[in-house]
Amino acid sequence: MRRLLTCLVALRVLLWVAVPVGWADTILIPTGSVWAFRKGTAAASEPADAWRLAGHDDAAWPKATAPFYYDTSGGYTGRTQLPDMRNGYTSLFLRRGFELTNTAAVGTLQLRFLCDDGFVLWINGTRVAAHNQTAINPAHDSLATSAASEPLEWLGTTLADPARYLVEGYNQVAVQAFNVSRTSSDFIIDLELTAAVPDAEPPRIASVVPPPDTTIEELSEVTVRFTEPVGGIGFSDLLVNGRPATGLRGSGDTWTFTVEPVLSGRAEITWDDGAAITDFASPPNRFAIDGPGTTWSYEVVDTRPPQVVRILPPAGVTVREM
Repeated sequence: MRRLLTCLVALRVLLWVAVPVGWADTILIPTGSVWAFRKGTAAASEPADAWRLAGHDDAAWPKATAPFYYDTSGGYTGRTQLPDMRNGYTSLFLRRGFELTNTAAVGTLQLRFLCDDGFVLWINGTRVAAHNQTAINPAHDSLATSAASEPLEWLGTTLADPARYLVEGYNQVAVQAFNVSRTSSDFIIDLELTAAVPDAEPPRIASVVPPPDTTIEELSEVTVRFTEPVGGIGFSDLLVNGRPATGLRGSGDTWTFTVEPVLSGRAEITWDDGAAITDFASPPNRFAIDGPGTTWSYEVVDTRPPQVVRILPPAGVTVREM
């Protein structure tokens, strides 16, 4: 056995492509997606490049889940096995689409792939990525131009100038994957396509401890977890009955405010008008102090019975009257 991949998730090595600060990832095609596929026993269409376009009719193509694979040594595992590929055909055609509502907002596209041995990827008919394949218009019986490096790893790349080929609405992805030889002992292909879009979502409150609008015995701390890491936060940003908190600790998305103890009565939690809590987008998105779920209250009811903590004079001590 030349390599062992008993579990793709456990053993894959991920090569992440840097996303600009203040941008968020949107997965357009996840790993393990369902694809329309056609075995490379003949050209996929007439003309030969028509299958790469959105208008091509692939209703008759079978649908199956990636990774597509075979391995005579049992090393690769996946979701769709191709037991007839060895000595039968050298390439596999794949089609899948995704929807975009605002192509102008896409800053970059990132592609991750697991491939033995090569592939070419087109979006809306434009060739945008290739691995171990130099042919501009490969045929159905083309071979990968070199073998995959071993041990096999997940690799990644940034797709250049997405505005050149993306369209509003439906976008067609077409992939032709290749083996290095007709007699190769193995083959595998899976990929993920991700768009980096500007982060325009302001931080919100994800959870609070103690839980909002509950009855508690005493209030001395309030822990707020935001939906994302925040900065610009100060202890006086949180108000209890109009009085600022007295201390603050935490980091990232979770912060604990120390407050003057409330032993009984109602405790109303609000935010100071001058609070400037933001995320780390560029430009930063500001936490809305009057947004949904940003104010709440507690009913403080001390149900604990009094306890003796000290006796004066101490028990068993005789005090002589002076």
